[in-house]
Amino acid sequence: MIPATLDDREAIAAFLGRHVMTAMFPLSNLLRYGMAGGHRHAMRFWIARKGEEITDLLGVSESGMVMPQGTSAAPWASARTLLHDLPLAGFVGAKDQVRPLCTALGLSAQPMSIDDDEPQFALDLSDLRVPDVPGELVPLSDTHRPFLYDWRVAYEIEVVGRSPERAEAEAEAAISDWLVQGSHAVLIDDGAPLALTGINASALDVVQVGGVYTPPELRGRGYARRAVAVHLAGLRDAGRASRATLFAASESAARAYIAIGFERIGTFSICLFEEPTHV
Repeated sequence: MIPATLDDREAIAAFLGRHVMTAMFPLSNLLRYGMAGGHRHAMRFWIARKGEEITDLLGVSESGMVMPQGTSAAPWASARTLLHDLPLAGFVGAKDQVRPLCTALGLSAQPMSIDDDEPQFALDLSDLRVPDVPGELVPLSDTHRPFLYDWRVAYEIEVVGRSPERAEAEAEAAISDWLVQGSHAVLIDDGAPLALTGINASALDVVQVGGVYTPPELRGRGYARRAVAVHLAGLRDAGRASRATLFAASESAARAYIAIGFERIGTFSICLFEEPTHV
């Protein structure tokens, strides 16, 4: 694999676009933040080609997230040399690519705050089902921030496995990003917040749902599924998306997504190191 340059940007975007459902993070980051650095989601890439066509790709964000997109014969063994000087935060991508890469780098046994293989789902938004339960969706900018901070801290601890101190820092950064991007919204009924929904990546006609959260005392009432469904319906009706994908962190989450029309398409791996790690 060789380092990609800015001249490769169009070819990289086209390659990732052909694999959009498993490449939402690197493609969305590339389109939004580019390859020049300066933002924690800006990307660096290494590519392998057969003739003029890219066959395999390795992306790393400024924050150290590693995102592979390749074939079954991807040259992951060479990644040791490519990444040896970079502090790595973790891996995210299709299981059949993340796990071989992690093994090739010798990092499978490193302490991780999260090390999950999660079912991935997809939905044509023309098949979306919106549950008839209470609640209207309100943009994040119109909501009171303190409860959002508490919710996100709880999410970072429960779902991501962060320490309380790290969760607080991550929550502040996440909410700041959401406000800038306008990516998240809150389901509210009679002034009471019920559930959080969001989009953590978007590219072409696809959006990727992420950061969905309902506080424990409100779970099991259909609030999260309504929040996600109303959010996606709004994006569809505004012409901003025609397909959606997501991955589920629990069986209850999976049931909620299936209930609004999502169907499983594969398995997604998420590995986050407890501390930045070098190969």
